[in-house]
Amino acid sequence: MRVIITGGATGIGKSCVQSLFFSGMNIDLIYFNSYNEATELENDNVNIHRVDVTDEGEVEYFFHTIDSFDILINNAGGNISFNSTDKYLLNDWNKTYELNTTSVFLMCKYGIPKIKDGGKIINMSSISAKTGGAKGGMAYASSKAAIDCMTKSLAKELASRNICVNAVSPGVVYTKQHEKFSSEEYYNSLIEKIPLGRDGKTSDISNLVTFLCSDESNYITGQVIEINGGMLV
Repeated sequence: MRVIITGGATGIGKSCVQSLFFSGMNIDLIYFNSYNEATELENDNVNIHRVDVTDEGEVEYFFHTIDSFDILINNAGGNISFNSTDKYLLNDWNKTYELNTTSVFLMCKYGIPKIKDGGKIINMSSISAKTGGAKGGMAYASSKAAIDCMTKSLAKELASRNICVNAVSPGVVYTKQHEKFSSEEYYNSLIEKIPLGRDGKTSDISNLVTFLCSDESNYITGQVIEINGGMLV
């Protein structure tokens, strides 16, 4: 099985690559800034590619260089900035949507013609899509809500080809985004809201992604699967 994953060099993406590798998958890892981290994962079964997934020309060229594949994991994403709506820069808004939403559209636009019938697409969403996100984070939250809608639309569109399309929606997981934007006090306040009493591990998310890549998930499509320790209960 051949898997393409964006944002696969760090955080949740890295954990997905490691889990899928141990499951016997052949992986095309797409990165942009994290060259050193990507090379650490490169081996006979993991090929690395530097692609700006917000650039249509680069995405189109990447898919011209590969043959058919089985699974697409749209994991690349992040936040550009936090600010109140009246102070939020249009440029930051556009960059947030390009990174989180346009990238998924482009990867699907050029990847769908090459994905095998019976394949799978997995999009990375966020609990912010349901809650509205943190104060000042409307751009990020709404861009992830768009992913939830795109997932359902794609599931309908591709059902005739038996391609299952789902989204994974993590809750609180310590990644580069929290490292950049969250104080220790704020992060701990989030953990206090989780019924299971801890934040998520990247492996919690990658275990679900690996399941969705397997044949055991063949009757699951059009779903946004929340994985947050009960935070939405």
